[in-house]
Amino acid sequence: DANSDGEPDVWDYDNDGDKVPDNVDISPDYTGNISTQLHDDLTLDLSGFTTGKAIFVDLAIRPQEDRFLYLTDNVVDWPAADVDGQVTRVYTDTLADIGISHPDGKASNGDMILKNLLEITIPFDSSNPTGSLPKLSSYTGTITAATPLEDWLDEDALAQYGISVTQEEDGTRVAYVALNVVQDKTGDTPVAWGAHMLYRPEVAAWGTGHTARMLWMVYGITDSCTIPDSVEPESDEYQTWCDVENLDHWTAGSDI
Repeated sequence: DANSDGEPDVWDYDNDGDKVPDNVDISPDYTGNISTQLHDDLTLDLSGFTTGKAIFVDLAIRPQEDRFLYLTDNVVDWPAADVDGQVTRVYTDTLADIGISHPDGKASNGDMILKNLLEITIPFDSSNPTGSLPKLSSYTGTITAATPLEDWLDEDALAQYGISVTQEEDGTRVAYVALNVVQDKTGDTPVAWGAHMLYRPEVAAWGTGHTARMLWMVYGITDSCTIPDSVEPESDEYQTWCDVENLDHWTAGSDI
């Protein structure tokens, strides 16, 4: 009885009580604080691995509320005639209207699509200059905090798993890992998000821990109004130029 709920594991569809059924749970008997407490982020600090070999880190992520599991790849419709905030919309065109498709045919439902990613921050550490990311076999030079990723990083190996990496000025690498919806095999109910991270360490030292957290991204259509220099800021023309009733001065574009 892994989760001490009084029901023997042999009869329990969720041994550890983490709301991920055993038939799709990557660790069906784990009851530690990683899966029983809320976390804003997690630290990845691996040891005991073999250098030069691929390491795959599988993560299952659940939100505090089940309803958020249904938001992945969901299309929503932002209200038209809203020009007061960061998102401005005056037109009513949808994602389908600008040529964006959706596997479930939802592109015509609205102008915004929600996606989530796993972000892994990898601080530069001279004891492990690649941060355990896969290195091109053809690269034999020294890797520093300033070495461009395109010189040494095996981006093709990462791309196979939906992983992309950027580099900040201080040498910190940020990996963006695709999240897939994990569904119960009975009824196809979404129960978690799954991530698959690839490492291929060159040295035995892991270095500074990597921080993983989930991000929500919104891709959508936004409208903008461009005011010409000839229009005086305090004039009546300035006040009415971008009125929502005057669509001649508005253009639509996509943004994240």
